[in-house]
Amino acid sequence: MATASEPNRCVLSGTLLSDPELAIFSVGRGEQEREFSFLEINVLITNAEKAGKTDHACRLPNDKPYPLAIKLKPTFKFDSYKKGDQIKLIEDRLDNDQGEIFSNVYSLYKDE
Repeated sequence: MATASEPNRCVLSGTLLSDPELAIFSVGRGEQEREFSFLEINVLITNAEKAGKTDHACRLPNDKPYPLAIKLKPTFKFDSYKKGDQIKLIEDRLDNDQGEIFSNVYSLYKDE
């Protein structure tokens, strides 16, 4: 049985490949209906650095930039972002004892 360790944290830097897109959808009906929204972003990741406590090396696969398409919670910080802008993201990766990835969670870097 595998157990999860503390999240590993990296700061990813890159360039937006397209303008962020807001997606809104509804779930349920009537009084049970709930609206959810998220931002879809596409980033060319060009750098990865350790942040805080981490058990693994934060680096680019094969030491080469890679595209990353993710969904984030909407934030006012993204209102002014456009294709070509530089961006920093926090990646929290949860691994098991064998180094297998359970999940990656992304958020906007706090200084952005």
